[in-house]
Amino acid sequence: MEAIEETRTTLKESGIRITPQRISIMEYLANTSNHPSADQIYISLEKQFPNISLATVYNNLHFLSKRGIIKELHVNGTSRFDANTSDHYHFICKSCGKVEDIEYPLFYEIEDFTENFYGYTVHTHSLQLYGICQSCQPQKEGHDCKNCNLCNYLEQHVVGLAPSSNSN
Repeated sequence: MEAIEETRTTLKESGIRITPQRISIMEYLANTSNHPSADQIYISLEKQFPNISLATVYNNLHFLSKRGIIKELHVNGTSRFDANTSDHYHFICKSCGKVEDIEYPLFYEIEDFTENFYGYTVHTHSLQLYGICQSCQPQKEGHDCKNCNLCNYLEQHVVGLAPSSNSN
């Protein structure tokens, strides 16, 4: 109940009309850390709002994003959304597409360095790290290379780096 009131307050203070759909979108984002796409949010909300359209979800997400209420991330050609609007970073798995928050205070030093060394005025910055998450990394014991996205990718694109699929 407290989160709903926070959402209402945030929207009201921003001068944004409060609608049940906006409240639900904000609540969904506030209660997840997986940086969902509009499609994922739509699928989750259509049970609660049977008449909601995917366009309504997209329009509300873009509306909220443009006003700084949520963040829009661009990941592999898809928009993903984040209720955490503080400066933070993201790790994006190139195998499964998972997006995770990364907190590392030294990254903020780049703003000071850029302002002091180059004389620029920095308003904000973003950083996305790309790699392979722990879940997608081949495990030493019992790893099934034939069904592993990473092993299949390495075998097709980086000759000599993939574990031998004959080892299983």
